[in-house]
Amino acid sequence: MSSERYRLADERTNEVSIVDLIPALPAFARTFCRIPDDADELVQETLTKGLASIATLWRTGNSKS
Repeated sequence: MSSERYRLADERTNEVSIVDLIPALPAFARTFCRIPDDADELVQETLTKGLASIATLWRTGNSKS
């Protein structure tokens, strides 16, 4: 995969778009799980928990959420 694909979404704020990284997550998860279905479930759970944490942060403004 080219490094161009993972360029910062906004170089001024150093923010990376989560959506841009999603295609790479299943391959990364397979390094931890031998069974492809387990890797897919790991990706789904990770995204679900991560997005819930972001939503909590936005609602509360608490950076430790």
